[in-house]
Formats: sequence, C-alpha cells, structure tokens
Amino acid sequence: MNTKKISILLTLLVTVLFSACNADQEGEIYTGSGANDLSFSASNLGSFTLAPSAPTLQVDLFRGNTSGQVTGQVNAAVTVGGEAYDNLISVSDYTFADGAAQTSIVLDAANLPIGVVANVTLSLGNAEDVSIGGNASTSLSISLDYTWQSLGMGTWQDGLISSLFQVDDPTITWEVKVQQAEENPALYRVVDAYGFGICPYVEESEVQAGGPFYIQIDTTDPNNVMVPQSSMGIDWGYGLFQTGSMYYLDGTSAGGVMTGNVINLGTSLFCAMGADAYLTSQPTILTLPQ
Repeated sequence: MNTKKISILLTLLVTVLFSACNADQEGEIYTGSGANDLSFSASNLGSFTLAPSAPTLQVDLFRGNTSGQVTGQVNAAVTVGGEAYDNLISVSDYTFADGAAQTSIVLDAANLPIGVVANVTLSLGNAEDVSIGGNASTSLSISLDYTWQSLGMGTWQDGLISSLFQVDDPTITWEVKVQQAEENPALYRVVDAYGFGICPYVEESEVQAGGPFYIQIDTTDPNNVMVPQSSMGIDWGYGLFQTGSMYYLDGTSAGGVMTGNVINLGTSLFCAMGADAYLTSQPTILTLPQ
C-alpha cells in the first residue's frame, strides 16, 4: 500500500520531555491504559492533498515509556463545511512494539469525494495516557485531487467575457496551459485562462489572490462535455467571475462537443459575477496541444 508519510524529526527536546515524564514509571507494565506518555508530534499538522490512487496518509505517534507492547485506538472527528461525517475517513489502531518509542496510524480517505476538503481532529481517548506537556490531539485537513500532467500549450477562444461585454472580435484566442488527469484521461483543465499576462482583457489589479485558478473540462461523454463550476480568478467590481455548464444550474442543458483535439463548449456555459449568472451567447473553444 502506498502511503504519504508526515516526516517528523524527534528532537532532543522531545526526548528530554519524554524522559522527564518517565522518571517515576520505570518498570511499569503496560496494560493498555494508565500513564503511557503518548503524544502526537504537533497540535496541527497542516493540509494534505492525496491522489485518488493513493488516498492514505500516515501520522506518527510517540510514547515515552517504551517497555512492553501496547495497542490502542485514536478517535477521529471529521467535518466538511462545519458538518460532521462518520464515513469519509477511516483511522487505523496503533501498536507500539516492545521497546519502540514511535509508531503510526493510517488515515484512509478513499471515500472522500474529489475536491472536497475534510477537516480532521485526531485525539487520544484516555487523558491519562498522554505525556505531560504532550499533544493529546492534533488537527489536519485532507483533500483528494487527481495527478495532473502537463500537455503543453493549447489555445483558448473566450465566449464568456465576449458575451457579457460585447467584445469587438469574439473569436480572439490566446495560449493557455493545459493539463490532463493521470487517473482519468477524459479530464482536462486549463490553468489561469484569465490570468494577467495570459488573457488580453485582464489587468494585474483584477486578479484575485489564491491562484492558480483552473477551469476543469470533463470529456467522459465527448458529445456532452461538461464543465464543473470553476472560478475564473478575476473581479471587475461586480463580484468574482465564475463559469460552468448551464446543466448544473437547470439540470437540462446539454454540454459541449469534443472532436479530435478540439473541445467546442459552444454556448453551453454560464458566466457568473457575484450572485448573478448569465448564459453565454458566444462559443468557448479549447484546442488541445497536438
């Protein structure tokens, strides 16, 4: 099983901490409870993005009293958007071998939908097991994303801005970076199609922080190509620009068509600014790199 591991350097300070906690515990026999001097490495481990083909994450756990083998459980609380979920991420038990000061648990996020960010809090069930000054709990966030491979430069013909702002030449094109999902070759995405220095209509001050911004294109059905709602990464004072297939707004509109290396989204997209969404009247076309 492939796992991504959080690398932890156990410093002399931590060693001293654990040793101090064990001064009165030498010779104690593990029973699976009591003062086991357990600790996570930190109270917050950060954010991790995993590939769907390798959706596991290894988290280290330490103990100060290393005599005997002990097995236990770690409690996990998982929330998405503030709502609790019980079945998105599973957590393995831990086992310390006799004499071992370090072990690990494995978080499995295979049930987490692509693109969803899960906030996870891990905690040790028995407060008496925790090392004095140690971390009884830790938090992290996990999301799944495809492994995106660069295809090179394609061309983008905009039907979004040209529809809303009556651009003189709606057939103008520009070069864009195109990527393809390794795990699902029917998925493409365009990188910063409306970035400064890329889109001729955009000024540097209009680009939002937090990029790069991706417009994802699903060609699973080449006769009904869909675009999930995506941020365009710019704001002209009306609210952040977004786009996506009208299908996701009305449940009936058809998508675009892929022929060879040309993805013609036609007028199947909406363009939104803030809370207002508009149907496009000019075609949006991506020509993939050869």
